[in-house]
Formats: sequence, structure tokens, C-alpha cells
Amino acid sequence: MTSLINELHAIYLQRYAPPNWIINFFESHEYIKYAKNVVCYSTKNNKAEIYKLITHRQPVNISMHAYYDTIKMAQIFGFDGSISGYTELFNNTQKMPPNLGIYCYTPVIIPDSKTIYYRHVFNSIGIALDDRNQPDYKFLFDKDELKPSSKEIISNRLEESYMYLLACAEQNNLSKIAICHLGGGAFSRLYPGGSLDYLNDIWLPTVTRTINNHGGFLNEIRLLGANNDTALQDLKSKLILSNVVFGGRVPFDIVGEDSKDILFQNAWDPHSIAGNGNSSDNSLDGFFGRSTAISVLTFPQTNPYLSHQTI
Repeated sequence: MTSLINELHAIYLQRYAPPNWIINFFESHEYIKYAKNVVCYSTKNNKAEIYKLITHRQPVNISMHAYYDTIKMAQIFGFDGSISGYTELFNNTQKMPPNLGIYCYTPVIIPDSKTIYYRHVFNSIGIALDDRNQPDYKFLFDKDELKPSSKEIISNRLEESYMYLLACAEQNNLSKIAICHLGGGAFSRLYPGGSLDYLNDIWLPTVTRTINNHGGFLNEIRLLGANNDTALQDLKSKLILSNVVFGGRVPFDIVGEDSKDILFQNAWDPHSIAGNGNSSDNSLDGFFGRSTAISVLTFPQTNPYLSHQTI
């Protein structure tokens, strides 16, 4: 196992690699304790497809570009490292692969600090419309026009992601969640009208409906990355729960004493190992990756204890 973590780390182009302290964490006796708590959630029990989706992961995929040694990835982990399992399944079926999310309880170390915190993180996958080569774009668009059924498909997919998050929170007795604009930002660049229209058309109505219907056990919701701006006010206006607050930014705003019992949502890429480009990736996934151990905890080749649960 020790050689495996070093081999994985060496596959990344250096500035995209996870933090070096993860190697020591992986080699420590406490690693197994945290590894055994990791759970993959999905709505389908197709074990072959789910296994491919979580194991055939590219270390880095930013707008469909690989910033790692694809040949080494293929040699060490036994699959064509130039494409992900998500792309493989789409190419084989011409359908969107199953959606999934992965929970872990991970150490958190802020860069330039030696203090270790532990936080609950749920890695959710949103629709990827940042590049015309994305499988999601190819499936949902026809000649650069959104297909008539695509908005409903995107909404249903997003609802699945938040159902996983809520199920995980309830099972772990966590009554507080910190959510993100999953599928927003760069990922909705090619959505008609861009990210703002995606948030208003899809994210806000879908997320608020899902939480209102299934989040009755919650007593606090935080919105990551949003201050007292329009996005936060829009969310507050549509949720039944009144305690909706500013969630701050990762990692600095997730290590306070009041954050121990919160389930934090990470916006994960459909193709990459969690954390994606880490310190060279300014997405939410990159900020989680550079300060946590989500990369090795959620990757089955470095965590053989990962379990699967259907919702």
C-alpha cells in the first residue's frame, strides 16, 4: 500500500498533486479507521457500472484536459488512463452514466498550518457543461441547442445528488449541511444564459424543493461561497427552514468549532479523483483537495474499504 500512494502521487504533474501530508496520513495506523467510514451513494445497484465510475478516475481533468502521466496511470491502475470511466460508459451506451456521490470523514489541514481538523465531506457530482466534448453536453444538446427534455433531466440529476446528501446527513445524525451551487460556475458555462440562468432555472427550484420535501430533520443550512448577497437571499426566500446562513469559503471557514457537526458538500468532477487539480485548481473541488484527504479516501485503489449504498 505504501508504494501505491507514492505511485499515485507521482502520476500527477507536480503542481496538480494532492498535498504531501496525505502520504504520511495514508501510511499511518489511523488511516484504516477513516477509510472504513467512506460510503458511495447511488440510485442504481448496477455494481459493474458504479465500480467503473469510481475506479476509472483520471487524477486531473480540467475542461477535458489531463494534467498527469496518462501512460503511468494505465500501467499502474490497469485501464486506459487517457479517458475516465464516465466517458467510457457514455461512449459505450450513448446515455448518461449513473449519478453517484461519496461521503468521507477527512482530516483537514489549512496550507501553511500544522493543526489537524476533521470534517464531514460529501462529494457530489453535478452536470458538466463547461466543454462541448463533455459527455453531458453531447447527450443534452443537439447542434448547440438544449434538447426539449434536457432541463427535466438536469433537474432530476440534481435532485438525486441532493437526496444522497440528505440521506447521508440523516444517517450520520448531522442536522446541519453546507451546500454549494452544484453544477454552477464554470460547469454551467454552456448552459443557455450561462451560470446565472442555470442557478435560477435549475439549481434554486430543484434544491429548495428537495430540501423542503426531505430535509425536515435539518436545523441549519449554510451556502458555501456566498455572503449576504442575492444568491443567499434567494435561497432563504424559498426554503421552509429559516436558519439559512452564509457558509464562507473552503478551507478557512470550515475549521471553526461550530463546523464539527456539519456535512460539507464538495462539487466533484465526473471524471477526476476527488480534489481534481488541487493547488492548481481554483474550483471548490480544488480547494477541498488541497486541504483534505478526499483524494485517497474516495478512490477505491487506495481505499479498498469503500462501501456502496443505494437510495
